[in-house]
Amino acid sequence: MKKRQRLKKICMVSVILIVIIWFVINLTRFEVKNNHLQAEAGTSIEYVLNENNLHDYISVSSLLQNRLTIDATGVNTNRAGEYTIKIMNNTTGEILKLPLEIIDTQDPVVEWYDYVPQVPVGVSFSADIFVKDAKDTAGIGKIYFYTEEDGRETSFTPEIPGEYTVSVVVQDINNRKVTKDVSFVA
Repeated sequence: MKKRQRLKKICMVSVILIVIIWFVINLTRFEVKNNHLQAEAGTSIEYVLNENNLHDYISVSSLLQNRLTIDATGVNTNRAGEYTIKIMNNTTGEILKLPLEIIDTQDPVVEWYDYVPQVPVGVSFSADIFVKDAKDTAGIGKIYFYTEEDGRETSFTPEIPGEYTVSVVVQDINNRKVTKDVSFVA
């Protein structure tokens, strides 16, 4: 009889241990669900990876979710490219690497001045005098003149009097461009 009771206790303890081990493993396990995380340039990582959408990218129990640390060190959300986000399970020390692609699909938004400026002959000026405002979620990189003969120029100097038409380029930091032909009188 005692043997039977002892065997019963051993079986019961074994079942309880198996259930506890299964429960702990399932609560502390997490894995990458979606191996392709993509965000538009200028988007904050906190917006991309937050409590509301974390489950879109990794499989994790709701109990473990608050025990995760997201490390986005080295990710420049303004610059298009491939990055890696590290997600650490603070309970087990396990680290997942989640690839992140920053893309830039939007051209800069430019507001141009509607006047034809007069510029003294022999005086250099920059292309930004034609731009009233320029915005881009990633950031404006350069504003310059472009001609087929000279390529990219930061300034222009009219050598003789007359009316000139040149192309002004507004470029974001990911090389997306908006170009407009503008005129001025020297």
